[in-house]
Amino acid sequence: MRRFLFYRSALVMVVALFCFPAVSAAFSGADTTKQLRAGVGSGPSLSGETPLFDTLSLGGSLSSPFLFKGSFTSLQYSTFINYPLYKQKGFYISGILGFYGDYNFASPEDSSFAALQGGAAFAYDLNRQFTLRVNIVPGMALHIPQGWTFLSPAGGAAIIWRPQPNTEVSLGINGIGDILGYHWIF
Repeated sequence: MRRFLFYRSALVMVVALFCFPAVSAAFSGADTTKQLRAGVGSGPSLSGETPLFDTLSLGGSLSSPFLFKGSFTSLQYSTFINYPLYKQKGFYISGILGFYGDYNFASPEDSSFAALQGGAAFAYDLNRQFTLRVNIVPGMALHIPQGWTFLSPAGGAAIIWRPQPNTEVSLGINGIGDILGYHWIF
């Protein structure tokens, strides 16, 4: 049964990555550390990020990753800090470090309550309305069934569109499994 779920989830992810445009809502980036943001996604998910200091932000999300799990039987949380490292001519690099967890209602023994995520976020402003973001943020579950994962909740890739100065839509894929989403910037 586990093997079937793994292959089904892998197939859904490959199809989503290569065949469908996807939008990710809880996608922090190297260019978001000074913005207060809140978002919703089709994962379904809720997300937010707030600046703590001039050079540090705190973010988090709560989701039920249907795309990766194939059902709404799990709840995933993520929290992270985002620290900018480089900013020059529309190119941004930041470090992301955080925790995430997953509770599986159907099979609690497969739950992973604590996992670490850490890596780098890259962003490039294509113009005033479009930004390219890539977060290379692998994760490591502290509970053996899941082990290492390349796409933790803070990881992913997206192209960001800002139709208004205070809104953001992104096409891509992220670690919480959103397909459609929207961010408000305050």
